[in-house]
Amino acid sequence: MISASRAGLTASAIALAAILTACAEPPAPKSAPPPPPPITLAPKLIEQASAYRYYMDRASKITPAFAAGPDIAQALKVGVSYEPKQFLQGAIAYGAIVALQDPAFVAGVRQYAGSPAQRQEIAYAIMKDPAYVVGIQGSSSAAGLVVNALGADGASFYEAGKTVKQSAYDIQRQSWSKADVASRDLRLSQAKTLSATPLVGDLAETSRLQQAATGGQTLGLTGAPATPPFTPVV
Repeated sequence: MISASRAGLTASAIALAAILTACAEPPAPKSAPPPPPPITLAPKLIEQASAYRYYMDRASKITPAFAAGPDIAQALKVGVSYEPKQFLQGAIAYGAIVALQDPAFVAGVRQYAGSPAQRQEIAYAIMKDPAYVVGIQGSSSAAGLVVNALGADGASFYEAGKTVKQSAYDIQRQSWSKADVASRDLRLSQAKTLSATPLVGDLAETSRLQQAATGGQTLGLTGAPATPPFTPVV
C-alpha cells in the first residue's frame, strides 16, 4: 500500500500551503486594508483531483444490470481503470480543494501570512510534519468537510461494489453466463494495462474544481467539524 507521505502532503496541508502562497506578495500598505489576493493551487493538483473525480463518478455508477457478457466486460474496464498512486494523490488533491471551501480555515491560515519569514517558517513546518496544520484555526471544520466528502465517495463506491458482487451470484442463473469468456487472456491483459495507466479528468470537471479552489464556485459540501486523530489523507 502506498503511504500518504510518499504520495505528497495531506489535503489540509496542501490547502494551507496554497493560502500562504497567495499571500506571498502582499500589496503596498494603504489607508484601508486591501482585499486578500486570490488563492491558487498548482495546475497539476487540479488535474489530479479531476482524475480522481472522473474515476469515482464513473465507478460508483456501475450497476448490476448485466444482460450479456459485453456488459460485464465494459463494467470491468471502468472498475480497473485507475493507477493506485495517482488515485491516492488525486484523493489528497481533491481533499485540499474541499478544505479551501471552508472560510474559517482560509481566514485562520491568512493570520499566519503576515511576512515572508513567517510564511517560510510555516511552509517548512508543514513539510516536516503535515499534521502541523491541525493547530490552525478552522482546521477542525475544514477537516470535517474533507472527511465527509471522501467518506461519501467511499460509501457510494462500496454500495456499488456490494450490488455488483451480489449480481455475480444472480447471473449464474442466466444461460448466457455459462458460455466461455471470449478472449479471456486478452481481457486480463487489458485489465492489467488499464490499472497501470494514469487517467485524465474531464475538462468540465477540471474547470469546476479550478473555480472551487480559487473561491469562484462552491462545491456545495457540508460536514460537521472533526477532531484528531485523522487518516493520513486528511
